[in-house]
Amino acid sequence: MTPRQRSYIEHRAAGLGQERAALAAGYAAASAKVSASRMERDPAINDAINAARKSRQEAAGGTAESFDPEGYLLAVVRGTEPADAVRVGAARALLPFLKARERAPVKGATPQQTQRTTQRDGEGQLLSEWETRAAGIRKKLGAT
Repeated sequence: MTPRQRSYIEHRAAGLGQERAALAAGYAAASAKVSASRMERDPAINDAINAARKSRQEAAGGTAESFDPEGYLLAVVRGTEPADAVRVGAARALLPFLKARERAPVKGATPQQTQRTTQRDGEGQLLSEWETRAAGIRKKLGAT
């Protein structure tokens, strides 16, 4: 395998697309797409890409499903993990979604509960007005 092919394999394992990996490996812009396509059809290169991906996952401490964006960003800031632009972007994009799940539960009433309470209060007020009028009518009829 040539050094450019090894570089292509590493860039593909890091998550770059075919054309971008070819460009990053040093292939000419005009032929990067064709070179990437040719390499992707080579079984030896495909096996090397899969092996590199597997070793990257093991080095990261698990599978892609167990990716901890906050931990990764902290490691990049501390300098214990190399900064990979694709992974940093993914971690920044994932962080708000994962942190949203950790919000404290809302202690207030739900909209449906608020609506029912408002409706009951209104009905209670109408009932008290009706009872006041009924008492007035009873008083008039009892007095006559």
